[in-house]
Amino acid sequence: MERDDYIDAIRVHGHRLADAAGIDLAAAVPSCPDWTAADLVRHVDVICQFWRLLVTGEIEDRSGFTPRPDVADGVLVTTFRADLDALVDALAPLDPATPCWTWADQHDIGFVQRRMAQEFAVHDWDAARAAGRTEAIEPSLAIDGIDEYLDVFVPRKGGHADGEPLTAHLHATDCEGEWVAHTGAGRWNVRRAHARGDVAVRATASDLLLMLWGRRRPEGDGFAVFGEPEVLDGFLDRISPG
Repeated sequence: MERDDYIDAIRVHGHRLADAAGIDLAAAVPSCPDWTAADLVRHVDVICQFWRLLVTGEIEDRSGFTPRPDVADGVLVTTFRADLDALVDALAPLDPATPCWTWADQHDIGFVQRRMAQEFAVHDWDAARAAGRTEAIEPSLAIDGIDEYLDVFVPRKGGHADGEPLTAHLHATDCEGEWVAHTGAGRWNVRRAHARGDVAVRATASDLLLMLWGRRRPEGDGFAVFGEPEVLDGFLDRISPG
């Protein structure tokens, strides 16, 4: 995906999140235990505030950030939309190669553009669930999100390579996307390939991404698991978002 793809995804999923959450701010968010839709909007609004200040150079890293005081529920969605638009306006013209602070190994604007697109895509899905709907993440964005999860998030999780060696094969059914991930004995390796593993799971790219983020379980509709389900559970437990 390119810069403009990410910017479009941030805008579309951010405003769609606002639409869904605004239906009932008191609604529970099933995929985020103990959160209401209002809590979800406040979470993503703080994210907008932080990254806008970071990419515009108003702060240098997270140590310089203080969130704006909470606003009342009556203006929460409107405030979030304004902060979302400000973030989009700040990110849209920036060269992805421009250096900036991030919490990951990749220190450039491209990381932020990608991360924000993925952040809002998954939380848009959360908001839709709170509103009683299920909306798939578009395949190209979901494929990119799986790459990000496996390449960026898993290596940062403590214990992700502990235990006996285990290989899992993930296969997207609605677009081109296959991964073979090996974990265990202190090693983590991922490659794009079609190959046998100790366990395999087939589903849409959206459902695979949501599975990795703990939003969907592989025994649900739309998943096909080859191998012992307990083996897949063990793999997911090792690499779960924690």
